[in-house]
Amino acid sequence: MKTNSTENRQAGLLQRLRNFFCCRNNNKNEVAYASESNPNKEISPKSKPEIEIPESEKKDASKLMTEDKFWNLIGNPQSPDSLYDRLSPLSEDELFGFSYWWEHFHDISYRQDLWAAAYIYRGGCGDDSFDYFRFWLITQGREVFYNAMKNADSLCDIFATVTDDDITDEESDYLVMDILNRRNNDSNYFDLASRKYKMPQEILPEMEFEWEEDDEESIRRVCPNTFDKWWGECR
Repeated sequence: MKTNSTENRQAGLLQRLRNFFCCRNNNKNEVAYASESNPNKEISPKSKPEIEIPESEKKDASKLMTEDKFWNLIGNPQSPDSLYDRLSPLSEDELFGFSYWWEHFHDISYRQDLWAAAYIYRGGCGDDSFDYFRFWLITQGREVFYNAMKNADSLCDIFATVTDDDITDEESDYLVMDILNRRNNDSNYFDLASRKYKMPQEILPEMEFEWEEDDEESIRRVCPNTFDKWWGECR
């Protein structure tokens, strides 16, 4: 079911964070990026006491990194090293600056035409999968992202370059959190550190769908090339 509830989106993020650390605490499979970093390093559950920081003293995360630097760090799927490796040397301020742009581009790509493109390629796409698709879309780099924002149907050819048929990337949303928690040997560090920063929240727009799940022709009208090439493909 397609929804537009900010509360549901926030709740979904919290649940993903709980699941993420639950997996760590039970020694289950870790996120691939984290495993590449230092899989043998333990993260302490202990944290410093919570300190309330006045709003006037918080750093504006939107000023801590330029958009150009963000996209240079994102690179593209052919980049020789992983995004985790490119982010790891950054300072804490830079990481939260990166987080600002990450959330910004995730928010502005909350659009019905991009949802249609993902729905066509995957043969279905629920709320969570659309979240993960937009993470994936950001990791494809500046050119692919902006082209998709201009014309969602431009993803038709991009989908042909996906080697594992997967156009979702949930794990990438945890990179900054994982880096900071590991750096400070504290599974709660990211949550506490985030209180020192102003992270402007964009309100997701009310989405007016131009297509219906049970009306193939309406889906095709949104992304005709993508529909003709990918609809009905087994994945």
